[in-house]
Amino acid sequence: DSIVVTAGDDGGLFVNQAAATLDTLEILLKAELAKSRSGRVVFRGDKGSTYGVFSKVMEAARNAGAKEFDLAQSPGESRRAADGK
Repeated sequence: DSIVVTAGDDGGLFVNQAAATLDTLEILLKAELAKSRSGRVVFRGDKGSTYGVFSKVMEAARNAGAKEFDLAQSPGESRRAADGK
């Protein structure tokens, strides 16, 4: 039930399997979160992903209403982002 945002080293973004841009990310996340029971967004970036992209994805997820935000470490694993919880 988690929503996965993937950032490629080419700057491409995906919400689950749908292509996204930084401009459309929040809208897509809001639509996916409306269908999600967990409200959990997982960020999966590759080695070329910058902190700036991660920060913008996290901001879009919060604005879209995400209840949790995790970082994918490797396939099948995630780590909750430090958010004071």
